[in-house]
Amino acid sequence: MNVLVTIEGDDLSFKTNTNLLKAAHIIAFLNAEQRQVLEKSDLSATAMSEPNLVLSSSGPRQVIIDSNAKTNAQKITAFAVYLRNCQNLESFKPVDIKRLFEKSGEPAPKNLSRDFKTAIQLGYVFELDSGSDDYALSESGLKSVENSFKEETEESPRKRRRVTNARGTNIKIVREEVKNLIVSPNSDELGDFHNQPSKGMKIIWILAYAYLNNITSLTSTEIEYISTQLLEKISTNAVSALTESFGKKGYFIKSENRYQIQKKGLDSLKQKQPVAV
Repeated sequence: MNVLVTIEGDDLSFKTNTNLLKAAHIIAFLNAEQRQVLEKSDLSATAMSEPNLVLSSSGPRQVIIDSNAKTNAQKITAFAVYLRNCQNLESFKPVDIKRLFEKSGEPAPKNLSRDFKTAIQLGYVFELDSGSDDYALSESGLKSVENSFKEETEESPRKRRRVTNARGTNIKIVREEVKNLIVSPNSDELGDFHNQPSKGMKIIWILAYAYLNNITSLTSTEIEYISTQLLEKISTNAVSALTESFGKKGYFIKSENRYQIQKKGLDSLKQKQPVAV
């Protein structure tokens, strides 16, 4: 038995005479293709509609479970996410975190101050102002919670490969031009390094000072080196967290692990200088 098969659509027009068996195969093939398209659409819609379990955790205990936080530094970060998403708190104090440890039934840290320093060194949270009691969640801390600390679990800081010398001592590379830079805390253009309101702004000052002395960019190790020369050491591990908010403001750009001052960063320092009368 011969049948006429007609397929028409956008820029498509196909007609053929064939037997009943082949016509049935063509129809079955088209139906299978349509099912696959619909299934993919359903999966995409489901993926888009499902909320992140960690970010929608209903309580402090649940956010610990959902984020797979194990160390106290990780738990501090998970609680920071809870405070931001569920309590609408963009900043927090150690006492707020301490209450959440108690509320969630987690063992209270024996040295919360030390655990906060660890969280800062890992880039999870940062101090809003030097010497203040206020902290905020960093973007990298948020991502770590969203990813359930998978990177930290798979490769803990102690196991990460580092550049070492023959004796196994960590090597911190500082370029010769940075070592030869004569640094003074007082600058006519930038003001006094020690009078900057936060460690983050002190890093901006260091980047600007280097730029004015023909060093266009610095690594975090070189920032630590210069801050040490200025008698106020800023740890390499803390640079990213301390400067995150200034990066968003456009004070600097970061490329290939180097920080480069921008006009906004320079202007932020120069605007604070007294105008000559």
